[in-house]
Formats: sequence, C-alpha cells, structure tokens
Amino acid sequence: MNQKSQTTKRTKHELHWLKMYSLYTEFKEKFNREPEPNEIYEGENLGKWVSGQRRADGHNAWSKIRKEVLGNAGIEACGLETKTNRMIKLYLAYKEEYHREPIHNEIYHGENIGKWIRDQRKSARHGTLSPERKKQYQSAGIDLFVYVKEIQWNNACSLYIEFVQKFGRGPKSNEKYKNFYPGKWKKAQFDRLKTEKELVQQQYQTFLIQNGYTEDPMEVYWKKMYNLCLDFVKEYNRTPRYSDTYNGEPIGTWYGYQSTLIEYNWLSDEQINLLKQLQFQEKKVEVVIYHPKGKHQERWEDACLLYIEYVQKYGCGPGKNEIYKNINLGKWVSSQKHYLKNNREFLQRRYQNLLLGNNFSEDPLEVYWEEMYALLYEYVQTNKRTPKDCEVYLDKPLGKWLEYQLKLMRYNSLSEDQYKRLSILTKKDHGRNNQ
Repeated sequence: MNQKSQTTKRTKHELHWLKMYSLYTEFKEKFNREPEPNEIYEGENLGKWVSGQRRADGHNAWSKIRKEVLGNAGIEACGLETKTNRMIKLYLAYKEEYHREPIHNEIYHGENIGKWIRDQRKSARHGTLSPERKKQYQSAGIDLFVYVKEIQWNNACSLYIEFVQKFGRGPKSNEKYKNFYPGKWKKAQFDRLKTEKELVQQQYQTFLIQNGYTEDPMEVYWKKMYNLCLDFVKEYNRTPRYSDTYNGEPIGTWYGYQSTLIEYNWLSDEQINLLKQLQFQEKKVEVVIYHPKGKHQERWEDACLLYIEYVQKYGCGPGKNEIYKNINLGKWVSSQKHYLKNNREFLQRRYQNLLLGNNFSEDPLEVYWEEMYALLYEYVQTNKRTPKDCEVYLDKPLGKWLEYQLKLMRYNSLSEDQYKRLSILTKKDHGRNNQ
C-alpha cells in the first residue's frame, strides 16, 4: 500500500514537473528570456518554479528524478541555467561594459552583482568556498583573491573620472553618484597629495594600465576643455564664468575647478602656465557710454544694436562688465537702469528713434519676445512646468530667456500685456511696480 502510494505520488510529481518544464521551454521560445521571480505564465507561477529548480540543482536534490523523467520523455537535458552560472555571466558582462569592478550593492540587470562578488571573495578568503565552485570561477577568469582595497580605489577612481567628464568639476564632499560618494574619496586623495604625491601618481598610473587606457582620460579631457576655453575667450573676450557652457560643455564649472586642482598641487607646471595665458588673451577695452548727447550718441546706438543682437543670440542680457564685440555691453546695460527709474519716456523715445534711423519696420525685440513666448507656452502645455535655467528647447535658449524675463519684471521693463501674460503662464507675481 505504501509502495503504491509512493509510486502514485511520484508519478504526479513527474507529470507536474514535465508540465512546468514544457511551459518553461514554451516561455523561452516565445519571449527569448528567463522568467522573472514570481512571474505568472499560463496560470502557473513559472518564475517561482524556475527558482526552485535552480536551488535544487545547486544541492543535487533531484538529479536522479530529472534523469529518469527526462529520459522517459526523450529529452537529454533541461537547459536551466543555474544561479551561479547566471551571476558569472552577469559579472563578466559588467566588467566588459564598465571596465571596473562593481561597487558594494550595485545592481546590474536586476541582480545585486556588487554584493555577490564581494560574498564570493569573502568565502574564498575564509576557505568556505567549495573546490568545484572555486574551479568554476577560475575557469571563467575571475580573480577571487585580488586586493579588495585596490578594487575599491579603482572603482572610486573610475567614478571620479566619469563624474568630472560629465559635470566638468569634481564631486562635492557628500554628493552621491551611482550609489557611491566619490567626493569623500576625492577629499582623501587630495589630502594624500600633500604628503605622498608620488605614491598617488604611481597608483593612478597602475590603475590606467590595469584598465587598458592607452592615454590618461583626464589629460585628454583637460586638453579638450582648455581648447574650448581658449575659443571662448577669443569669441567673448573674457574667461568663462561658473554657469557658462560652450559647445554643449560646462566650461564654466571646469575652469572654476582648476583653482581647486592647483590648490592641491595636482596640475602640472605646464597646465598652470596655460591657464594663466587664458587671462592674457583678453583684450582690455574701455568703452565709455554714459551721456545721451553729443559725440557719444553714436556709441549709444552701437551699443543698443549690439544689445538687440546679443539678446536674440543668447536669450538673455549680458553679464556685468561683459565685453561683446569690443563693447562693454554689460556696463552699457547697467547705465540704462537710471533712465528706467527716472526718465523712462526719454529712453523709450530714444529707442524708437534708433529703430526709425535703422529702418526697422517692427521692434526686433518685440518680434523675438513673441517668438520665445510662443515656445514657452508650448513647452509649459507639453511638460506641465516652466523650463529650468540654461534649458534649450527646439534649439532656442528658452531657460535663459525666461530667467531674463523674470529679471526684467523686477526692473519694470516689460509692457503691461507682457507682464500679465508671463505672470499667468508662470503663475508668479513678481511685485510689479506700476509707474
């Protein structure tokens, strides 16, 4: 009786196993992937079943049953991938993609690859890893006894390089990037530079060799950004400010970060001299444009036309003392604030005379304003928010334009209609002073 019951029970197990295996092969053929944990397919928890088979395979719990059932079914092998094989493949794929070791608790394709490799190395150091598993790792080319601190240093250095190339600056102390705090690592290295610079440089060169770099990526990036800064200075006749971008690169933050690198004695003498030369590229131009009459009238008109050109090009007004085409346009804009407060009618009359004298049928700034406002309206309707600073939309500097309009609101430089339309769209009231 017991033998019959055991046979019946085993037969049900075999039939269920064959059914689940059939669903598994059908799933693989249909979706070309493994089922996710607890994924339901055809009313069965196929994901849970696959996980169970992997665990059983790892403990050799059903090797005889599998051989007998699959043999009767005419199937030679089930093809289920074990957890270890899957993690080995993911680890090798990660190394090939990122050229570094995964950091602690780093997730890759849904698996905690960082914790997994750390646990395997810990088991190897403590002698608790089975000889079969150790041989499996060695065959895959995984070094289980690599110096852990070296891995951590290399990981941090890779993330630091990646961060600088992305943002043009070094990470701040408690700034998190990809589940890591590269700012803390950077601070530790800069502290080491004071007493053991040669050792840090040697460690960095070893890192480059181990990661297959033919050139120092930071050197290549430095030369690229320096050349962009050189072009920027030649075009604008000033060194970049913190928020400046040029050709899509954050040259302002990069240029500012160089002072930190100089402070910690990281740049070479040649690089320091090149940075100093940037300032000598500036042409010191003193343009006085204050008086409304006499010989300065022509200069005022030149500056105003350049101001129109500047706004249409960059979406905002010039910075303080900013030189544009050999005119101190920033200084000129500051000089007009007096008229905005005390003699607005005179300034408006003067501007209209400028337009008539230069054959403008329409005010170019009004035309540009309507164009940018239409883009802003479209942006807000689509994204349900206003653009951030420096955000570009349809190749137009919409973020800078909006920021500048808010500044013009404060100086009461917009018309009543413009003010109302912007206030409704931005849902802000900037305390307009109706004068």
